[in-house]
Amino acid sequence: MKKIILLSIIIMIGMPFVINLSLTYIYTEIYGDIMLEGAANVLNIAIDILSSLTYILTIGLLINLLLKKSNIGIILYLISTVLIYGLGLLVTLITSSDLLQEHFVYIIPAVIADIVVLIAVIFICKLKINLKKCILYSMIIVTVVGLINNLLETVMLFNVYGFPSNSTEILFIAEPYISLIIYGVVGYFTILLLSNLLNKSKA
Repeated sequence: MKKIILLSIIIMIGMPFVINLSLTYIYTEIYGDIMLEGAANVLNIAIDILSSLTYILTIGLLINLLLKKSNIGIILYLISTVLIYGLGLLVTLITSSDLLQEHFVYIIPAVIADIVVLIAVIFICKLKINLKKCILYSMIIVTVVGLINNLLETVMLFNVYGFPSNSTEILFIAEPYISLIIYGVVGYFTILLLSNLLNKSKA
């Protein structure tokens, strides 16, 4: 249990400082500099990958802690959520204070989505089902919530720019949905692997 809690603290508390404060600040500072355009693109990709992996691991650790009847995962998840968006706002305040209000409005749906996922995962883990089903159902919830967010963004795009008129625009609209489904599948197997490693280390 102590190893899982320690790993949870590192992932849920430590990684937001690395990703949403340090790396994001560096990216914001070099973005727009022609001489550092390549480095900015690489850093942006790294931030996206690390953020996605961190969230998957967060869900996995939350599930494992809940199945062990520990509420520490819920507390760490909530702290992590506050840190992720709070540190993001801090970076915006430091680097582009004029965009702070816009950024704040943008993160509200994301925060709501994260809380919905938390409540759903808690409910799933209280059901008398095995670990694999807990992981599967949780990732389905994560994927569905993501699809709803994407759908809202798509509707807003349609309202502003109209419906897609060629294959390139259709692919642009479809790409987030395809990526999210792949993310859900990869997330399932990543959490399953994490859970097996945690259980093996316990044994």
